[in-house]
Amino acid sequence: MARLPLEGVKVLDVSTMIAAPFGAVLLGDFGADVIKVELPGKGDTLRHVGPFKDGEPLRWPGLARNKRSLTLDLRKEEGMNIFNFPPK
Repeated sequence: MARLPLEGVKVLDVSTMIAAPFGAVLLGDFGADVIKVELPGKGDTLRHVGPFKDGEPLRWPGLARNKRSLTLDLRKEEGMNIFNFPPK
């Protein structure tokens, strides 16, 4: 099997709503290792946005494909330090 063009590239997806998460999905389609950062206790916004079928969001599976997820609160100093934001 041929290598994908973005194999070996790591992408941190800290985006919300449709356009940017879709861009991260496309990077994953081309082989990037996409890591989705979600809010603790809430998850990504798209997990809770309709339309729904049998109580499950229909957009989330398509916009979460090819991604691994973790929770990290980037609003707190500890979360920013883990993410490696520059200090305030």
